[in-house]
Formats: sequence, C-alpha cells, structure tokens
Amino acid sequence: MLCDERGRGINPILFADEDEAVDLDGVTRFLRLVLPLVAEIDGAVLLGRGRSRGLHADDTDRAWHQRTIDLCAEHGVRLLGFHVATRDGVFAMPEPLTAAS
Repeated sequence: MLCDERGRGINPILFADEDEAVDLDGVTRFLRLVLPLVAEIDGAVLLGRGRSRGLHADDTDRAWHQRTIDLCAEHGVRLLGFHVATRDGVFAMPEPLTAAS
C-alpha cells in the first residue's frame, strides 16, 4: 500500500495473483521504481506478502522483509509495517532494529 505523509493509504498495489510467483528480484525492481516517487511526497509504504499456508515466517518472508527494510532506508521512505498473509492468518514481521536497539 502506498501511503501519504500521514500514513493514510492512497493506492494498493498487487505484485501478482496466486498463480504467479513473484521473486525477490521482481520485488526489488518494483520498489526501486516506486520508492523514489513515494519519497518525493514524504510518503510511506505498508507491505504484505501473501502465501498459501503457515503462521510463521519462512526464509522467503525474511528475505522480502529485509530487502524492504534496506530499500526503504536507502530511499528515506518510512516502512509502516510488513505483514504475511496466509489462509491460516496474518502476522506482522518484526519492526526494523534502530541504532538504539
């Protein structure tokens, strides 16, 4: 979800439908295109990854989450959260560590 400077959703974006796999490189390319535009409006992003089952993070969830953290930091965009949604439920990935942590 692309959000404005107050963290309000302004545009949802779907990477792919359930029949189509989206890899980390595809997500990276997309974020590298979008995040500079979000930064221009002092906006933020809220991201989620959908997969079929489970209630615990897997290696792919962690890779997407870390890449999102890194790219948001690179572009100066606030990451409001990163969630994983499955048919079993939705869970939030941990907040990024800060220098004070």
